Amino acid sequence: MSLLGFALMDKIFAGMGLSQKVFDYCHAYLSHYLLFTVPILLMNNFTLYMIASGRSTLSMLCSITGGVLNILLDYLLIEVFQMGITGAAIATGLGYSVTAVVGTLLFSSQLLHFVKPGHCLKTLVQAAANGSSEMATALVTGIVNLMFNWTMLHYVGEDGVAAITIIMYVLMFATSLY
Repeated sequence: MSLLGFALMDKIFAGMGLSQKVFDYCHAYLSHYLLFTVPILLMNNFTLYMIASGRSTLSMLCSITGGVLNILLDYLLIEVFQMGITGAAIATGLGYSVTAVVGTLLFSSQLLHFVKPGHCLKTLVQAAANGSSEMATALVTGIVNLMFNWTMLHYVGEDGVAAITIIMYVLMFATSLY
């Protein structure tokens, strides 16, 4: 997935009609963010595995710790070390890595653990069908966010994209509290 992202990102960004400044920001962010593909995928799965194994509080603590770490590292890497958008990407990746590390340690010897997968096509099809609603939700959310960003970029410019990003983060935070 990382290699595919690296291979396609410039073509995708070029097709979006971005200004050179926004293109450079997108390239700098994604090229560093993609380095964390494995921890991000592990974080997404371990969050659910922790809940399934009766450790929902640990899952929540990992998420909160990762979020706080992201905020602190954003300040350090962007402001103190002057890494700009690259620092933001690294801070986000390291924040996501908290759950990946805790999950790897927890599930290496606990109730849920990794095994060599079997070849049961029926189970795979059932799991894919069961997860299709979550896939649709993620796709729609991604498309709507992309449309918001394109609209803001077109009508308001780069400041509009920054504003809609902040609004979306506040919305995610409020939704999480709810």
